[in-house]
Amino acid sequence: MAIQSIIPRLMRPYVTYGFSNGLDYQVVGVKQKGVISYFKIKRKGKPGLVDMTLNMPGKHNVLNATAAFAIANEDGSKGGCDCRSSEDICRNWSTLPKLWSV
Repeated sequence: MAIQSIIPRLMRPYVTYGFSNGLDYQVVGVKQKGVISYFKIKRKGKPGLVDMTLNMPGKHNVLNATAAFAIANEDGSKGGCDCRSSEDICRNWSTLPKLWSV
């Protein structure tokens, strides 16, 4: 069963991310140069793209970084940040454990 097929049955808030169109956080323009991944994140309902640089290769690591970015941007009432780059995630990393412990 595809994950998208269970979304209508979810009873809790959720955030979607990945490479597909229409997600809350969509990864676009992935490029790899050596072991460095460059990509952009398109946030649903927000203008512009967020430039990301990740010192790890692989699309699975790009997805993990996008998940961290989404967590850091969600729910400002619990310490989230309005991250605009990969550097913002690093600066605000201390807020993430609070969000994960909810």
